[in-house]
Amino acid sequence: MEIKLLDLDDDAELGGYADVRIAAQAVDRPGEPVPSQGQIIGSLREGQSGLQRLRPSRRTA
Repeated sequence: MEIKLLDLDDDAELGGYADVRIAAQAVDRPGEPVPSQGQIIGSLREGQSGLQRLRPSRRTA
């Protein structure tokens, strides 16, 4: 296994990352909406604020 930074200019690399993230979320959190590949890539390119938009709120009272 190799751990490395994602190249935000490499569409194929980001697409592969997004595919893995979509598959993992579908298994780990069945029934929750899964973001699109475009949303995930956009969130990576936009920064942290984009990631916050993808995550559903889990606030408890």
